[in-house]
Amino acid sequence: MTTPEPGPLHCGAYWGARQESAEQVIARIGETMRALGDVHPALGSWWWEDRTEPVDPGSPWFRDTVIAARRGHSDDASAEGIGYSIGFHSKQYPDYHSGPGPDGMSKLRFRAGESAIPRLGNAVSLPLPLPADAPSGLYDDRGLRYAVHRLARIWLPEHALCATRAQRDAQGDRMKVSPKVGWITYLGPPYIDGIERAELPHGVQAAARAGGALLWFPLPVADVTPGMVADLREALVDAGCLPAGNG
Repeated sequence: MTTPEPGPLHCGAYWGARQESAEQVIARIGETMRALGDVHPALGSWWWEDRTEPVDPGSPWFRDTVIAARRGHSDDASAEGIGYSIGFHSKQYPDYHSGPGPDGMSKLRFRAGESAIPRLGNAVSLPLPLPADAPSGLYDDRGLRYAVHRLARIWLPEHALCATRAQRDAQGDRMKVSPKVGWITYLGPPYIDGIERAELPHGVQAAARAGGALLWFPLPVADVTPGMVADLREALVDAGCLPAGNG
């Protein structure tokens, strides 16, 4: 019997309202791009719309572009708590507005520095291509574990994960269950009290990282069923680390 191929992976880091300056956001985005380049060559170059050169996070153009991406395109430089929302892609578009982009392309999106509207929150999002389209080695568990760890160190989120849609959906409605866990999970300080007494499912590994805890299944993602991930979340709920959700 063959194991069904998982859907595309989504890596993300999430945190609540946090005001940051443009310079802080620019520095963290640049550090994130460099860290992802260490994960896999396919994540080593990032592109903006249909520009013909990859992004240089140290360039004046990059700084100006991030500043211009302030939410709502606010011209009021003194307005506090207005965040920045910007995204990049891992392959050059011949025409950014003509379609979904090349096969095998990853995306990298940031919403950071937002505190004026707390419900918006902040996040780094890294959707990866379908496994069949992905460059060889992109779905390596060690590399993506490093990616989640680095996102946690750079952005200091409340939680982060790398998971398929099926793994996320097995835990319930996204509007009612948060945070969710995945193939690879980071839990920040709000969620680690009690983790040492959690009865983690067989095989799940855990280590202290970035002021919190990194948990992972030491298996290829195709071998980690949605039920296994749901069991992990249930164990963390039982230990008092995570809220059970509201329905």
